[in-house]
Amino acid sequence: MSDFNLAGKRALVTGSSEGIGLAIATKLARAGAHVQLHGIEAPDHPLAQAALAEVGERGRYTAADLADPEALETLIATTGPIDMLISTVATQVRQPLGEVTMDAVDLQFRLNFQSALYLIQAVLPNMRAKRWGRIVVIGSVQEAKPHPHMLAYAALKGAQENLVRNLALQLAADGVTVNNVAPGVIVTRRNQAPLADPEYARQVIERIPARAYGEPRDVAGAVLLLCSEAGRYITGATIPVDGGMHI
Repeated sequence: MSDFNLAGKRALVTGSSEGIGLAIATKLARAGAHVQLHGIEAPDHPLAQAALAEVGERGRYTAADLADPEALETLIATTGPIDMLISTVATQVRQPLGEVTMDAVDLQFRLNFQSALYLIQAVLPNMRAKRWGRIVVIGSVQEAKPHPHMLAYAALKGAQENLVRNLALQLAADGVTVNNVAPGVIVTRRNQAPLADPEYARQVIERIPARAYGEPRDVAGAVLLLCSEAGRYITGATIPVDGGMHI
């Protein structure tokens, strides 16, 4: 459908060498967009090569550690002007309250929140000049249902959701939409090992009204909507993709 045609648009998808980010990059490329893939892996790493093969001729790849401010600048310089920014990069550090370290909090702040804010600031001038832009950050069901062993991660996802609403108010008149997509339990390499434990899997599935895990393509579909003309009137929203887990 024409409302979902992204031909001529350029997207940057951070954290797109695998999992949710790769599914999003692939979905946007298949809708016609040119996509800048990103990961921490070197370009010749098997993950990076597999990602490029999945996305096809509309994709290119840059390696950068987004916890490093200099790497952020390099990524922006390499990418050039874009129409769509999808920030998926994040890290989780599991620590009970009494064991939370400031080093872990700082790492999660730099990677999960600060990098997204920096990239948004960097891409906005072009979007404002064109009076067209899409910014989508990937949040988490933990905005609504925080995990006690991921205190900093959940808190920063909540801060990210607040940032989205703040920016949406400021940018709507410029033709730029800003939204948050909040996945629940999406099966990726990160959580395959814990979900292989039958008892843990039983506890998790009982918290999901749909009684099923999600897949990366479920998140990618929501992002495509928000990036397309079909989603042009949606801004400042959080879209849960979690089988009802946030309820």
